[in-house]
Amino acid sequence: MARKKRKKNRKKVCKKSFEYLNDPESKIYKDSLKRNRKIINKKLKITKIRTLTSNIKVIGTFKEIINHIKRPAVELVRSFFSYNRFTNCQHCHRSKLSNDVKQLERAHCNRPNCDRVSLLKHSTEKYYKDKNTPVLLKHIYKHFIKLHGKIPMYYLCTKCHRTYDKN
Repeated sequence: MARKKRKKNRKKVCKKSFEYLNDPESKIYKDSLKRNRKIINKKLKITKIRTLTSNIKVIGTFKEIINHIKRPAVELVRSFFSYNRFTNCQHCHRSKLSNDVKQLERAHCNRPNCDRVSLLKHSTEKYYKDKNTPVLLKHIYKHFIKLHGKIPMYYLCTKCHRTYDKN
């Protein structure tokens, strides 16, 4: 019975309000923006990530290009925004060194047009002409990364990330 109580208490911690993560006036929102901008300004100048340096071009419809770049964009964000300095969930503060938090995940802000697909669409629109004109992928991906300077990204445990995304 004691075991069940502990699990219930853990769930309650993650169910506390996530509204402050979407509030542009909150400290965590502002700090996250500042951190993202700092990372972007520093890393874009020196990056050797092939997704951001390769001269590969794609052609196709707008929708085909978006579908093609979705998965690589996930990997790009994962590698570009490393989070080694974070050991605790930014919401529930549980440590990734504990048994119930295996890893921290990057969570995009849940405000309108802050999700990955919206950012990719916005980046692709900037360079897309028509289905027959080749588009340099690195231009789309660099713009996609730069857009992360306008939205916060949080480091959350899996439970908090899932709950946050459902809200």
